[in-house]
Amino acid sequence: MTETSDNTTNRRERWYRAVAATAGVAGAVALAVSALLVLFVLRGYGDHPLDSPRWAALKAELARTPRDDPAARAALVKRLRTLDAELRTAYFARRRRLAIGAYVVCAAAGAALAAGAIALRLRRRPARVAGAAPNRERAERAARRGRLAVAACGVGLAAVGVAGVAAIPAPRTLSPPSRPPVRPVEVATVEQTPWARFRGPGGRGVVVHRNVPTDWNAPAGENILWRSDAIPLPGKSSPIVWAKRVFLTGGTSEQREVYCLDADTGQRLWTRTVPAGGRSPEFDESMGTGWAASTPVTDGRYVCAIFPTGDLVCFDFDGQRRWHRNLGTPDSAYGFATSLVMHDGRLIVQYDQYDDAFDADKPGTWRSRLLLLDPASGETLASVPRPVTDSWTTPVVAELAGREQLITVGNPLVIAHDPADGRILWQADAGGPDVAPSPVVLGDRVIVAVPNAYVFALRGAVELSDGRQRVIWQANEVTPTICSPVSDGRRVFALSSWGTLACYDAATGEAQWLRDFGGQQFNASPSLVGETLHLTDTQGVTYVVSTGPFDFDDTAAVDANDGEPVVGGIVQDPTTGKRIAAPVRTCPLGEAVYGSPAFQDGRIYIRGRTHVYCIADAEHTQETP
Repeated sequence: MTETSDNTTNRRERWYRAVAATAGVAGAVALAVSALLVLFVLRGYGDHPLDSPRWAALKAELARTPRDDPAARAALVKRLRTLDAELRTAYFARRRRLAIGAYVVCAAAGAALAAGAIALRLRRRPARVAGAAPNRERAERAARRGRLAVAACGVGLAAVGVAGVAAIPAPRTLSPPSRPPVRPVEVATVEQTPWARFRGPGGRGVVVHRNVPTDWNAPAGENILWRSDAIPLPGKSSPIVWAKRVFLTGGTSEQREVYCLDADTGQRLWTRTVPAGGRSPEFDESMGTGWAASTPVTDGRYVCAIFPTGDLVCFDFDGQRRWHRNLGTPDSAYGFATSLVMHDGRLIVQYDQYDDAFDADKPGTWRSRLLLLDPASGETLASVPRPVTDSWTTPVVAELAGREQLITVGNPLVIAHDPADGRILWQADAGGPDVAPSPVVLGDRVIVAVPNAYVFALRGAVELSDGRQRVIWQANEVTPTICSPVSDGRRVFALSSWGTLACYDAATGEAQWLRDFGGQQFNASPSLVGETLHLTDTQGVTYVVSTGPFDFDDTAAVDANDGEPVVGGIVQDPTTGKRIAAPVRTCPLGEAVYGSPAFQDGRIYIRGRTHVYCIADAEHTQETP
């Protein structure tokens, strides 16, 4: 009997030591990997690729290279594009390593917790040996140590669990609206002109409304008509407005939705879930556009929306789904983000995507296409292959050289289509990789911004006579990465994502002035309101700035901040280097903003990270006409 008890005790002791050692090793691994992850983050392991000193040095070298040396500039642009690909590839690889490290921490912490629990159980029930009194004090000390170890592991796992739960969207249980939705009304005045698509009428970013607010402070509640939290899913799409309705989209990898809000109150009138018809695309969400980046479009009868899964859906203004179809999941590195356009009874979809086998000279390799659909039924009216790869631009329809043209930008071409049947009218080698800014039409000219390269002005005539070239001018003082340019007809305003604003002469491309906004990041495109520009950065601050012209007299030069740059407040002549203080008004929203604002008479609608805002000064807080 004594020998059996001894064997049992020894076996239990060996098991205890083995399990306790496992708990210790797993806990040590979790702590070590956690420390490494913190160290990597502190040392910039996950920094944005465009923060690279090599990138900044090449950009500076390009800026110093004379414009009359096209060969040198072309070589630098090629190096920039190659470096961009290298930096982004390395960035995504680092992100994957960080994710693997996080998984290792979770697994090791879980193993430590489980092993600690088993060890504690073994120590709590020691075998009794005949003729020997148990060492209660020793056993109790060991039990206390075991409990502390298990508690520590539990706290670590609880923190991981809380973070995970916090990242899960709140349940989307919808309460019925307190009043029925109203039907759309016809618009007959300038004040009622709808903001029915990305960047408003014609996709120009030019505000035709009067009495647009120029001063607000959302955290202080100044000139905020309403703030709505009725959008449960995230998204980087912009709001659109028709009469009393505001439409937006939201989405995650699991679900996509379309929302309709009351324009006067912010109350959600309806929410509709989009059927899942395609597979989930593969893209890095940390660098990508997310699951609801494309802005919807409406013609007053139907509202249509598209998502990165290829799901295209149409609802009427009462929220009834008219049709849904899946176009096939597009291959897009950062997630599909092109917005829809409606024109002359057609829904226009620029469906560009990447393909390793793409060859511009072989139509059989062209996966990108332009689709013209019937918005009432979703039926395909035309499907035209496009000799480009993936892009994130939104097309515009305008009259150029006496005929309507649909202008698109992709890689490597700017292509003009006939909006009636989609056929290609002309094309120019003025596109580029990773192109996101949408084009702008000025008279018979097309303004195109290619990231990290140039801003181009192109002739829009279908046929060019007398040997004229398509490109009129090109400039590179500021080349937008995401933000689309805007123009008043005489000047072109281009805003870089890192906060530099340039004013170009629309006829010659000469840079008239530059403004610096202190390195603030911008995703929203600038909007032209009369003689001012509205620029909203990713922190939610809108800068209301004058478009000039500015006097660059030496006597007016100002350095009001001890030699340091004044955010948005110093205008610099790129030719003479003279500087002058210029007024700027800052209007904070209090949360991040990625989409562009929508405008109505007396009001601005802005989508923040978690809320939608309606801005209206005191004299325009009544209901819209």
